[in-house]
Formats: sequence, structure tokens, C-alpha cells
Amino acid sequence: MPKRNISISLKLTVIGIILLAVPLLMGNLYVKEMDRYLIRGQKEALLTTAKGISTVLNDRPEFFSPDTAVPEVLGKQGALYAHRIENQIQLNGRIDDWQPMQDDAHYFTGDDPLSCNQEYDPLSFSLKNIIGHNDRYLYALFEVNDSQRVYRDPEKLSLDNSDQVRILLERIDGTLEHYVMVATGPGRMSAFIMDEEWKLPLTGENVAEFQAELAETEWGYVIELRIPKDVIGY
Repeated sequence: MPKRNISISLKLTVIGIILLAVPLLMGNLYVKEMDRYLIRGQKEALLTTAKGISTVLNDRPEFFSPDTAVPEVLGKQGALYAHRIENQIQLNGRIDDWQPMQDDAHYFTGDDPLSCNQEYDPLSFSLKNIIGHNDRYLYALFEVNDSQRVYRDPEKLSLDNSDQVRILLERIDGTLEHYVMVATGPGRMSAFIMDEEWKLPLTGENVAEFQAELAETEWGYVIELRIPKDVIGY
């Protein structure tokens, strides 16, 4: 069989292709390695952040306890926003003043992490909530569908045995203040600063800055709430 001669130009072409392929291959490997490095760096950063958050919250079990935590702190519902109120809000138990803000309402049902016992029926409770503010006050509306109203018993010192609105305020120094609003019947509600277990008032004196009105409805009750913005640092 005759021997085939390979020309110099063909050899140079082959060498050129090989030399061209080497940096392309190395570049591709470099990009893949960089991708792995960046992904690994992101994972490590997220892990570091998670460890930092867990360290901060390690001594704050009240944020995660269904018995003491406010539902929004538990985090299932997502963020709530206070919308600007242009009209006057009267604390009279009627929702007419809130009509311009109906599109901003949030809805909660018994499927959300609300405080309840094992016998609780998720279908027996639902809640519609609107939060708004003007230059001076923060307002909140609660339309509650509740199959059983439970008012405060004035003969009992503890306040954890009735329907109530719980307010958790964080001060600039990081301390938490627990407030409860309760009612002995339709009309004005009383506000108390509470212990961390939401059971006993710290002073027994009504917090006059917190104003609220409760009105009964066919399906439950309506609560209108007003708090001065300077009181809560808003």
C-alpha cells in the first residue's frame, strides 16, 4: 500500500485547530468552575445569614410559640401594609368610613395560625382586616365572623379567657411591649399592657391612648381601633 504524504499546510492546520480548541475547552471549564464557585459562595452566604438570624432569635421563643406569638410574627400571612386614609374615621362600630379602602382588605380564616385549642373548628372563624393611617393616627378595622362571642369577665384578673386584640410593639431599644384590648360587651374596649404570656396586666390601668369600639353584627362583631402614631413610633 503506497504511503500517503501529509502536507505541511495540513499539519499546520491541524495544529492550529488543536491550539484553538485548547483555550476554548479551558475557558468552558473555567466558566463551569466559576459557576460552581459562585453557587457555593451564595449557599455559604445564605447559611451564614440563617445562622446569624437563628442566633439572634435563639433567646426569643415567644416569636415561635402558638400560645404567645402574634399571628403576623409567625409569618404565614405575609406583610401587612398601612394605607393612607384621606377621609375621617369615626369609632362608632360602623364600616361606612372604610368603604374607600375595601380593596386594601386582608382576609384570614381558621386555616391560618391563630391561637386555638384542639377542639377548634376552622370553619367557625374568619377575619377581614384593613389598616390605614393619616398624619396623626394609625387605624385598624376588624370584621370578625365568629360563631361565639366571648366577652371579658370583670371578676377575673387574667385576660386570656375572652375575645381580644393583641398588639405587640417593638421599641427602639429592641424591647417588646404586649398590649391587649378586651371588651365586657358592645361599646368601648379597654386596653392593658400585659406580661409576656398575655395573661395578666402589668398595672391594671387602662391605656387611654389606645381607643377601640366593638359593635355586634349578625355574623360576629366589628372592631375599630385607633392609636396615636407617636405612641408606637410610626
